[in-house]
Amino acid sequence: MTTSSLWVELDLERKIVGLLAEQVSTNVGSDFGRPFVTAYQLAIMFAERYPSDYEVFVNRGFPIGGLNSGSRTSLPQYLAGQLSDKARSQSVGIEGGFLSCKHLSGFIYDCDLVEPSVPQVAMFRIK
Repeated sequence: MTTSSLWVELDLERKIVGLLAEQVSTNVGSDFGRPFVTAYQLAIMFAERYPSDYEVFVNRGFPIGGLNSGSRTSLPQYLAGQLSDKARSQSVGIEGGFLSCKHLSGFIYDCDLVEPSVPQVAMFRIK
């Protein structure tokens, strides 16, 4: 399996959209609409929910990653690329955005400190 075929072969669209849809209920009553989830959060949720699928990515050199992880490729980058393409083509009911990392040195996630490797962090949500 190549990384480009993993999206189809692992049924990632259904799994990732499902993870995003679960987040809708966490924002009940907000005036800002549905919550955005960063690509890093999504990768962590994916790894927790689908550990055997995550292992496929790790074995191909796509860990959760981050600036100081020692990896030039990561699962968040992969997911952000796939979801950006899907959002742009409107083939999936999601939308994307970016959080500027200006004046931020990192984010603390449940699993570890992730220092973004780019000046922006991709975020996605169900439309």
